[in-house]
Amino acid sequence: MKGARVAVVEDEPGWLELLERSLGAAGFDVAGFASPLKFLKSMATEVPEAAVVDMLLPGMDGREVIRVLRREPRTRLIPIVAMTASEVSPNSAVSGITAGADEYFRKPFEPELLVVRLQGLLQRRLGEPAPSPEAGLQDDGISLSFDSRACTVDGKGHELTRLEFELLTHFLGQPGRVYTRRHLLDAFWPGRVHSDGRSLDKHVQRLRKVLGRHSDRLQTVYAVGYVWRLNGGMK
Repeated sequence: MKGARVAVVEDEPGWLELLERSLGAAGFDVAGFASPLKFLKSMATEVPEAAVVDMLLPGMDGREVIRVLRREPRTRLIPIVAMTASEVSPNSAVSGITAGADEYFRKPFEPELLVVRLQGLLQRRLGEPAPSPEAGLQDDGISLSFDSRACTVDGKGHELTRLEFELLTHFLGQPGRVYTRRHLLDAFWPGRVHSDGRSLDKHVQRLRKVLGRHSDRLQTVYAVGYVWRLNGGMK
């Protein structure tokens, strides 16, 4: 939703600048805060319509910031997205959601994904119809819809499990980035002890079967992990 006021609470300067720039370019009215206390004080005069909150903040835990927003009558229903660094325990995702966040992102992530998730959350919050076409990712014959969680390959629909859909979104969201096996296992099977990563390999094999002629774009990087090779340009 263009024009919606979004507060970004992030103490890391690089990430704060990146999110301010990306959300601003998408048409949001962005207010960035390096301090959670300054953010909460600002609500006396400026109430956000959505908030993006890092879990590790100076002076106040991100979970508590989310709890405050959920207790405050003016913000208890706004969309809230929690963030944390990739090296932080996967339990941060659970704590962010249980504190009241609607969505969780583990850094690093593609800012475009945050944009479309905020748009979808705001549309549902205000009861507005979803845009057409649906928000999602497209890459030369491959289409993912975030709203319906549908996957289409060369015009044919495919049913994916929740994990398969999120795994494919992970790859398409950052084409060219090499994901280590450890990163993927920690991100999608948090809290588990992994001996050989067979679960990951089986899901990748399943995705390659669904992708058909595009399967060679989901490539194995020997002794490292996997990478999505872009073909046709991201839309």
